[in-house]
Formats: sequence, C-alpha cells, structure tokens
Amino acid sequence: MVRLEAASHEHFRWDRAQLDFHLMILEASKNELMTFVYTALQQVIVAQKLFIHSQFHLRDPRASFRRQQEIFEAIRARDAEAARTAMRRHFDVAIGIVRQVMAQESTVPPTGGAG
Repeated sequence: MVRLEAASHEHFRWDRAQLDFHLMILEASKNELMTFVYTALQQVIVAQKLFIHSQFHLRDPRASFRRQQEIFEAIRARDAEAARTAMRRHFDVAIGIVRQVMAQESTVPPTGGAG
C-alpha cells in the first residue's frame, strides 16, 4: 500500500505497483488458476492499463488508492464480506471508466487513406 500511495502521480511506478498489488491479492486468494491467468496476461494487462491511465480526465489515482486500501484492510481483517463489497465497488468504477473510454473510441473517426 505504501508503494501504491507513493506512486499515485507517477504513471509507470503506479502501473507497476498496481500489477504487484493485484498479484498479491490473487496469491492471497490461493486461486492458482486466476493467478496463472493474470501472470500469463500481464503484458496485455499492462498495455490496457497504460491506455486507460492515459485518459487522465477519467481517472482519479487518489480515489483508486483509497478503494484499494479499503480492499486491503478488509482482507487483512479477514472480513470476506467487506472485501467482496470493496472489490465490487472498485470493479464498478473500473467498468465505468472502460465504458467511457470505449464510448470515446467509437466517436473518433477512423484514420487511414481516403479512397
């Protein structure tokens, strides 16, 4: 959590800390399949995160950090219901941002040669 907070304004460090945080959560879950999938897809995840995080007007790293801190604290307290609720809230925000990005992308005219 210290790394996440310290990196919240530096995109590369933030993305690396985010990846490590998510992997830590997966490893703590002892879900070997999800951990394997996440690890295998890390390059794709990094590319997606870099694009999403480049949409500065849509994201708030401090709010994201607070949501992740809530998740971390619930896990540390071994409160499964609080962790589930915090994760759902975090996912809901992330899904909203992805939808906004996708909507913006669909309004951008295609580039390329005119015939």
